[in-house]
Amino acid sequence: GAAEAVLQTGSQLRIGRSMTDITVMDVPEEISRPVLLSGRLPETAGECAIEKKLADDGEFAVGQTISLTNRPVMGIEPLKETDFVITGIFQTPDHISYMVSVTPYVLVSEESFNREELQGSYMMTLVRVADTPADRYSDAYWDAVRPVEEALQTLALERGPARRETIRGIYESQIQTGEQKIDDAKAQIQTGEQKIDEAKAQIILANTYHLYLRPGMDIIEQAGG
Repeated sequence: GAAEAVLQTGSQLRIGRSMTDITVMDVPEEISRPVLLSGRLPETAGECAIEKKLADDGEFAVGQTISLTNRPVMGIEPLKETDFVITGIFQTPDHISYMVSVTPYVLVSEESFNREELQGSYMMTLVRVADTPADRYSDAYWDAVRPVEEALQTLALERGPARRETIRGIYESQIQTGEQKIDDAKAQIQTGEQKIDEAKAQIILANTYHLYLRPGMDIIEQAGG
């Protein structure tokens, strides 16, 4: 068996007058490799390859530009950009039959994902189970896959809390840094206000001294001052 972490996010693409749900993901390196039908796979940010069904439904071709929605995940926009030039059209072994409703894939380069904001997180792990039948809808396939699925669910229950604490620590550190910056800004404001008050006192003192000298105390006293 083998495992491979993948970046992915849900999105939508306009086809005609309606919006179609799609899955945007980076190109798998080993598991569920796409079968290229024309063009090439994306290599840099702003490029994509689309699944054949999507190309057929939308009458898209290599060289066209498509615009995707950027659906926030926990307040983070996973994609750096939403406009992509189609570099290729492919089929995926994940969708061996379109008789079953599936969400078509759009493949992009890893550079198209907002890696800094995602804090090194991946959204999905592809797992290859050895000696499984090719027919994913057969009982034999699920008999082979089910024990692995159950083991992964147990592993997720064990490691999930640890990963959650790691993420919490990252954001708590950012919050503390932000709070420190706010405290520093408040201190600067207080220092600025003190300097303004001192300047005002100096101005009042200077004006008083000026009145003492000119027109003089006798005239000020005559005026009731």
